[in-house]
Amino acid sequence: MIKKQLKIICGSILIFCILSFLSTIFHLVMRKETEFPVTNIGFPLKYYNQFWDSQNQLHWNWDFSNFVFDFIFVYALLFLVFGIILLTSTED
Repeated sequence: MIKKQLKIICGSILIFCILSFLSTIFHLVMRKETEFPVTNIGFPLKYYNQFWDSQNQLHWNWDFSNFVFDFIFVYALLFLVFGIILLTSTED
C-alpha cells in the first residue's frame, strides 16, 4: 500500500511539473509578438506571474496558496485515476 502511495505522489509531482512547464510555454508562445511579454505559470490557477512594465522594470508575483491548490488538484486527480484503475483491475 505504501509503495502504491509513493508511486501516486511521484506521479503527481511529475504531472504537476509537466503541466507547469506546458502552461509556461503556452503563455510565452501566445505572447511572443508583444513588446512586453507576460509569463504565467500554473494550471488551473496561476501561482506565478512575471511581467514588464512600461518603464522596463521586471515585476513578479508568487501566490503560494494557488501553488498548493494546484498540487493538491493534480494529486487528487491522479489518486482518483489510479484508484479507479486499481478497483477495476481487482474485480477480475
